[in-house]
Amino acid sequence: VTVSAKVFYPEIKPGDIIINEILFNPVPDGNDYVELLNISEKQMPLKNLYLASRNNDLHLTQIYPVTEKNQWFEPGNYLALTKDTNGVFPFFFIECKACFQQMEKFPSFNNDEDYVVLLNEKMEIIDELFYSEEMHHELLTDAEGVSLERISPQAITSNPENWASASGLAGYGTPGYKNSQAESKEVSSTPRVTFEPEAFSPNLDGYNDEYKIHYQLNKPGYLANILIFDAAGRFVMQLAKNEIMATNGTIYWNGKNETGQKLPIGVYVVMVEIFNTEGVVYKYKDGVVLTERMD
Repeated sequence: VTVSAKVFYPEIKPGDIIINEILFNPVPDGNDYVELLNISEKQMPLKNLYLASRNNDLHLTQIYPVTEKNQWFEPGNYLALTKDTNGVFPFFFIECKACFQQMEKFPSFNNDEDYVVLLNEKMEIIDELFYSEEMHHELLTDAEGVSLERISPQAITSNPENWASASGLAGYGTPGYKNSQAESKEVSSTPRVTFEPEAFSPNLDGYNDEYKIHYQLNKPGYLANILIFDAAGRFVMQLAKNEIMATNGTIYWNGKNETGQKLPIGVYVVMVEIFNTEGVVYKYKDGVVLTERMD
């Protein structure tokens, strides 16, 4: 007699899995996605997880299983849910293709405002977000194709202050990996900006091929303007124009102008302006040598 071992699935409880990012207004030919984060210390069965919305009477509607297969959601992992990855992959930088789950049926979320609801097999609410396009950065001229990212996993999901537009410098969305607006451990009250190297040669030899601007912010909401001038003070390149910044990241310059032409060797001046809607402005300046070859 063959006895098969019974599989015991851990119960998914509120707070085990959270809604971490959502794209609800995709570009034409694009698809919505909802990113989840397992903040528990347990493997979670995806077959016991459901994605839903609410109707005008606030009743649960479009309740669809994440998957019918026996799949596990590992602790600390991200998982982006979508109807079709072909409507996501071409429009974003995808760091982890395995961190996506195509659902057979996916709720239709409105482009202006709606509810995203996560349920377990008992139809208990695990997490819920009411989103609105007004939660995007107020200086964002067009929210199409821009996701909303959760800032802190520990803060309340329903708090609009815990959500921010994904950084333009990160491609306006980070499905399947860490949010560009994730809460920073930086305790400094002002942004920290560093530059390297002092000289670079974009000859693709693997050594100092790019100029790098590293930044770390104390909170989301900042925008950046980055201008480059030659030694005579003439404008030659704009690396960022009112771009929504991540909480930390790196901006690269390959030694070319805005038309893709390689600039002459020489000294260049980099001006970085970081500001927010509260009128706070920080300015940084650096000089860098663009050369043909580094020995």
